[in-house]
Amino acid sequence: MKSFKHLIHLTFLAALVACGGDSSGPGTDAGESGSLRFTYSGGGAAGGTFEAAGAVPTSGTLGNWAGGGRIDDPQGTTVLLTGVTRVGSKYHRMSIELQGVTTGTYNLDDECEARCAFAAVSFGIASWTDMGERSCVLEEGQVTLTSLSATEAKGTFSGVGVCMSNGVSEEPFRVTGGTFDLPLVAMQG
Repeated sequence: MKSFKHLIHLTFLAALVACGGDSSGPGTDAGESGSLRFTYSGGGAAGGTFEAAGAVPTSGTLGNWAGGGRIDDPQGTTVLLTGVTRVGSKYHRMSIELQGVTTGTYNLDDECEARCAFAAVSFGIASWTDMGERSCVLEEGQVTLTSLSATEAKGTFSGVGVCMSNGVSEEPFRVTGGTFDLPLVAMQG
C-alpha cells in the first residue's frame, strides 16, 4: 500500500470528535445526526454494506455515528468525513479527506496533496488508535461533493484500491454506491 499518512489525521479527527463536546473543539451537539453508507467487495472479506448513522457522541462513548470537521486556513479548506459502525465488540471506520475544497468532483489519490481526495476503511478496530484487522485505501475513484457549508457536507463516492490484513497481504477492494450527508464542526489545522 502506497501511503497511510492521511490515516493518522483521520484517526485523530475520529478520536477528537468522539471525545469532544466543548465549544473550543470538535464534537457536535446532540441531535446533529449524519449518515455515511456504501457497498464493498474484496479485500479479504465476503463484502457487504457499511452503514454509519447517528449523532457524533459528545461523551466519549462509542457507537454508530457519522460526522466531520472543516479546517479553513490560508492554504485552503480541508474537509474530514468519518463514519463509525459497531460490529460485535469491534468497530469499522470509513474516513474521507478532501483537500482544496469547493463543491465538485475530486479524484481519489492515496498520495493526495492538493485538490484531491483520500479515502480509507478500517475493519475490526478495537480502539481509536488501532488500524484494525484489515485496513483498506481507495487508490482510484471519485468523491463528488454536491453541497458544502460551514456546518454540512453532502455527496457521493466510489472507487477501487487495496486492503492489508495484519500489515502483510494486499488484496483488491471495491466501494460502490457511497453516499454521505454529514454535519461539520470547525477544527483548527
